[in-house]
Amino acid sequence: MSRKSKFLVSALAALFIQLSFQSGAFAAKNMVKHHRERWEYENREWTAPEVILNVNIRVPVVDTVGYLAVFYNEPQRFNQLVAKMRPIMTRVNELSDGTFKGHSFPAETEAELDKLRGQMFADVQSLYGDEALSRLKEYLGSKYGSIDSSGLF
Repeated sequence: MSRKSKFLVSALAALFIQLSFQSGAFAAKNMVKHHRERWEYENREWTAPEVILNVNIRVPVVDTVGYLAVFYNEPQRFNQLVAKMRPIMTRVNELSDGTFKGHSFPAETEAELDKLRGQMFADVQSLYGDEALSRLKEYLGSKYGSIDSSGLF
């Protein structure tokens, strides 16, 4: 073998060795990237999703007032109801601008929403009676019942 051929073979061997180690380094770098992507995917897919919890669904003041305005044409009672509902709606809006993000409401917020919802239904019952309250609850249950299988009311 001539000197030129030996030099060419040596140069090609050195280049081959260098490229093989270099691709291994790239492969290792890509493996870390692939492991990280897989970990992020598993965390996203196997953890409980963070959802938006709507305060206005828990205390549906607007739906209540609208339902009673449409189905009960009694302006005097309606004005009394609106006057009683304004503070409830103001507090509902203050709680979180209508929504929370997370897996559940904080316990103190949940208790306050239950109290506000109870007050809203008590006001409706005192002004419109038991029959109107039961129809309202049926309407709200049919409207929002599919959103939460555990029941909103």
